[in-house]
Amino acid sequence: MNLDNFKKNIKLTLKDMLISIDYGDVNRPPLPYIATDTSEVPFVGFLPKEIALQPQFSYDHFPKLSETILIELFSSIGVEYVPEITLFIVKKRRSIDVFREFVETFGISLQNRLEGSLCIDANILNHVISSLKRMDSFRQEYPFDNRLIYRSLARQEMVEVERLMSRLEEMNLLLGELCVRHENDALLVEELKREFIANWHKDRVIKKIIKRIKND
Repeated sequence: MNLDNFKKNIKLTLKDMLISIDYGDVNRPPLPYIATDTSEVPFVGFLPKEIALQPQFSYDHFPKLSETILIELFSSIGVEYVPEITLFIVKKRRSIDVFREFVETFGISLQNRLEGSLCIDANILNHVISSLKRMDSFRQEYPFDNRLIYRSLARQEMVEVERLMSRLEEMNLLLGELCVRHENDALLVEELKREFIANWHKDRVIKKIIKRIKND
């Protein structure tokens, strides 16, 4: 495959991923990340089609068990932390399905994805989850819309992820300063939170908001 075709296939593949990915949310404070305390070497290989889980209890009746199984699953492949988003999703879905979907979305190299291979690389997962932990450290007080960062991580666009992360940190600090400065105007503070949380990555929108505040 020549370089031009390779780049073209990458763009098509990433476009497909962008359409199908359904991770991230808004207006929900992040849950604490749970360390797996894994002693396993990061796994590189294929997940079995059927992953046996013991004991076989009902997920509906044992939600805490689902979380425990999720921790065990990530630990078993050498992943250091359970992704926060999976801890949220597992409240409504089977842990094995949540686990498989996450690792297949974020833990496959672009080269393997282009070749149609579902080879999982837990080193990639550890890097992705480290980025997600950093992202959520900026979302503790103001739960910014994080879907754009999830999409960029799925596409393994790490330069773009770093740019977005810096932007998120900057907007977190700016919003905090504005909320303190206008703390006597409850309606304005709520408007600021709402607009920043939804539009933190849109420079033009944020500049318009700040300009309007200065002119009021």
